[in-house]
Parts: sequence; structure tokens; C-alpha cells
Amino acid sequence: MKQKDGLTISGGDNISYTYKWLRRPADSTIWKDCFVSTPFIQPSTLYKTNYYKRKVTSGTCVSLSDSLKINVLSLITGNTKPDGKHEVCENTTPEAFIGPTVTGGKEGIYHYFWESSSSGNVWDNITGANNKDYRSTPLTQNTFFRRIVKSGYNDCCISVGDTFLMNVTKHPSIPDAGSSQRLSFKFSTQLHAKPIDIGWVFGLLKNRILPSRTQEIQPQK
Repeated sequence: MKQKDGLTISGGDNISYTYKWLRRPADSTIWKDCFVSTPFIQPSTLYKTNYYKRKVTSGTCVSLSDSLKINVLSLITGNTKPDGKHEVCENTTPEAFIGPTVTGGKEGIYHYFWESSSSGNVWDNITGANNKDYRSTPLTQNTFFRRIVKSGYNDCCISVGDTFLMNVTKHPSIPDAGSSQRLSFKFSTQLHAKPIDIGWVFGLLKNRILPSRTQEIQPQK
């Protein structure tokens, strides 16, 4: 009797087949009955690596399948929020988010997915952000971030990282000075002259002839 890929069985009496599933932990050599008599088995919750195999009986024939190992990975830990400054001025690129190193899962094989949210409730996958660390584009509003880490076969181990908020500070508001304007000023000057002694003028006219207009007048002592 042959068991092909766990689905097709041939041999025996070719009429009826009975099934028994067996299991043993990786740290044991003893096979135990799973008390499952169907062609397939859905393993219960496992906390450590186990091996399974199936016993098929038909008439007087008995067949044991090859064993199947189900490797149980430890939970992913250490997926906390990045250290560093969590505040930035608007339209400015924040410092790179240095994602902490994680452990667990399939050691050394991790897949990273960064997400963002404006509310912290609805999350969007950030296209192309699939590395351990992430550097955001310039921010214009407060934004939440988190990192998803997956590992193992078909990403069976998943860790949702701590949520952290990047606070965005607005630029200071500077009043508009308006368009340039020309300022004009008026200056007024008032000149004060010392009064002329009329007697001195008549004395000059009596004793001397007035000089030409191009000459300076010098008073008599």
C-alpha cells in the first residue's frame, strides 16, 4: 500500500481505509495518538516543534507515512518605537527612523513594512518602505507611524510595532509688509537775519559813493 502526497492512497483491499494520526514533540522519541481518524488533520495550538505521521490500514495491510515536521517559531519581540527626536518643522524631512533590532521568528530572516496614519486609527502602507529603518518624506501635519515585522514560512510570525507620533511645528507667522511705497517729506527752513542799523546806512551814503555791485560793502569803524 502506498501513500502519495498525503492525498491519494493505493493498494490494500482497494475498498476501505482507516486512518490514525500520530504526533511526537521534537524533544521526544515517543509517538502519541492524536485521536484523529480522518484523511487530514488540523493540528491544535502548538508551543514547540512537533512531528506528525499518518497510519493507514486496509484489510491486512498497514502503511506509515513519512513524518512531517511543523517547526514552531518563537514570537517576535523588540519591535518598539524608534529612539530620537519626534518633532519637526513643517515641510521638513524628519531624521531617519532607526528601527530597533528584533528577535524571534525565523532568526535572521525578517520582512519589514512601515505604515503611516493621520489619526492613529486607519493605517496606510508606505510604498517602498520595506527596510529595517525608514526616512519619511517632508511632513505638513502631525503623523503617526509604526513598523510591521513578519518572519517564518508564509510570514506566519507577525509583530505590529509600537505607534509613535511625529509632531509637526508650524512656521512662525510673519505679517505682510505690503508693496513698497515711496515716502516724501517736506522741509521748511526759516532764516533769521540781524536787523540793519539804519543810521549806519545813511552815514555810508553821506560820506562815500556806493561801490559797484560786484564789491563787498565794508562798514566804517
